[in-house]
Amino acid sequence: MSKFCDKCGAELSDDVKFCDKCGNQIINDNDTSSNGVTYSCPYCGKTIPYSTRCPHCGKSLKNEDGKKAGIGIIGIILFFLLVGIAGFLLFIFG
Repeated sequence: MSKFCDKCGAELSDDVKFCDKCGNQIINDNDTSSNGVTYSCPYCGKTIPYSTRCPHCGKSLKNEDGKKAGIGIIGIILFFLLVGIAGFLLFIFG
C-alpha cells in the first residue's frame, strides 16, 4: 500500500524514513511519537496520527473551504472596485 508525505503529499515507498521531495521525516504507522493522540480518517476510516494527508488512502485532510471562500470574497471586492473606477471615469470624462 502506498504512503504519502504529510508535508508535501508526495507518494512514498513503504520503507523510507524521509521524503525524497521535501526531506520531511516520515513517521511509521507503528511509531507512537504522536503522544498517543490518533484520529480517524473521514475517507477510509483508518486510525491515523495527526497529519495533513492520510497515509493510507492519500486524501488531503486540510480544510480547503476557507481558501475558496477567501478567493471568492477577493474576487467580489475586485469586481466592485473595477465597476466603481469605471463609473468614476465615465463621470469625469463622460
